[in-house]
Amino acid sequence: MKNGRWMALNDVAARARLWLGEQSPAFRGDLQAFAAGINAYAAGQVAALPHPGSNGTP
Repeated sequence: MKNGRWMALNDVAARARLWLGEQSPAFRGDLQAFAAGINAYAAGQVAALPHPGSNGTP
């Protein structure tokens, strides 16, 4: 099963929002800081990331 389809069928985005909301404020801040760091790194590596619909290789 393709990753995007699996994510949609299992409602991963909604589940992640729910789980994030269940964390303590301190841990939620840690998770949000981690995600911000990953997103900042990825933004600087756009050319190396796979394009949507590709086979997962850059």
